[in-house]
Formats: sequence, structure tokens, C-alpha cells
Amino acid sequence: MPNNNPDQNPFDTTHTEARIYPEMFSLQIRDGMFYLAFRSGVHSEVFTTNLVFAKRLGRMILRQIEEFEKANGIQIEGSLPDEPMKSPIQKN
Repeated sequence: MPNNNPDQNPFDTTHTEARIYPEMFSLQIRDGMFYLAFRSGVHSEVFTTNLVFAKRLGRMILRQIEEFEKANGIQIEGSLPDEPMKSPIQKN
């Protein structure tokens, strides 16, 4: 049963259906809408929302990753496949 109680922690899996671990996800902006698709085995879910949500989602994820990096003294590589990669043999 989905968690519809706004006062309850949305990540409390004791009151939700089984966890689904996506094997693949895709993002797309098309016709002014944001599409997010998750696939796990033969099961797939597609969510559609507006671009305001998409921009907020991106900022929330980035902020939480930056906080994690700072708290743990690490840096997570975040280059996209179409961006230049840092060379491992680079002079400063």
C-alpha cells in the first residue's frame, strides 16, 4: 500500500510496498514536460511532470551529494558521458 500520510517519513519502507532497485533509468525533456523512466527486470514505470519539478529535483540531488562529499571528505566523479573526462596524467 502506498504511503499517503504526509506526516510519515516517505523513506520508511515498513509501510510501503517492496523496494524496487532500478537497473536502468532514462530522463527526457519533450514537449515542455519532464519524463523519468525506471526499469527493473520486466517492470518499468514512467513518471511525467513539469520542468519546475525537474529543475528542483536536479538541485536537490546535487545539494545532497555535495553535503555527502563534504561530510565524508570525498569527491564523487560526476561527468556526463558527453563531457570531457579529466586526464589521470595531468600536471598542475
